[in-house]
Amino acid sequence: MSIFLLFTKKIAVRLREFIAVEKELDDILKYSFDGIGVVGADFKITRMNPAYEKLAGIRNGEYLGHVASDLLTDGYVDKLAAYDAAKLKQSVFVIQRYLKTNKVALVTCNPVISPESGETIRVITNVRELTAFFKMHDELTKSASGISAANKGNLLSMGSAAPKVVYQSGVMEKLMQLIYQIAKVASNVLITGESGV
Repeated sequence: MSIFLLFTKKIAVRLREFIAVEKELDDILKYSFDGIGVVGADFKITRMNPAYEKLAGIRNGEYLGHVASDLLTDGYVDKLAAYDAAKLKQSVFVIQRYLKTNKVALVTCNPVISPESGETIRVITNVRELTAFFKMHDELTKSASGISAANKGNLLSMGSAAPKVVYQSGVMEKLMQLIYQIAKVASNVLITGESGV
C-alpha cells in the first residue's frame, strides 16, 4: 500500500508540473504581440492566439479543430504557407493579406519534424503585422514627393550620397551646398559649433 501511495504522490506532482507548464504556454500565446497559429500533421488548427484571431478577424476559438484550408475557403486569407512549409520541410516566409480586416503581415511558417520518422508533425505559424509599416512607407513617399523642384535639382547635382539627405529650408540648402563644395577638396576641415569643438 505504501508503494501505491508513493507512486500516486509522484503522479500528482508530475501532473501539477504539467499543468503549470501548460498554463505558462497558454500565457505566452495569449500575451504575445505576434499572431501565433499551430496546425497538426493533418493540418487541423490546434492553437491560435488572440493576436492572430484579431489580425484575421476571427471570433475567439471559432476555427480550432478546423482544417487550415477553411481559412482560405472562408475568405480570411489569400494564401496558406503552412502547406509549403510542411511539404518542403523548411521555413517559409510570405507577405500575407488578411481579407476580412484588410491587414498585411509577414508570415513565417516553421515545420516541426519528427526525429523518428522525418515527417512534419506540426507547423508553427508566426505572424507580424506590417500594416502600419506600409502606411508609414506610403506617407514617407508622399512627403518626399513634396520636396521643392529646386531642392530636387540640388540633390541630384550633388552626387550619389545626396539622396540620403532630405531637406526643405533655405539654410539647410546652403549648408548642403557648402558640404558638397568642401567634399571636393582633399584637405582637412575644422568644424566648430555648440559642441565646443
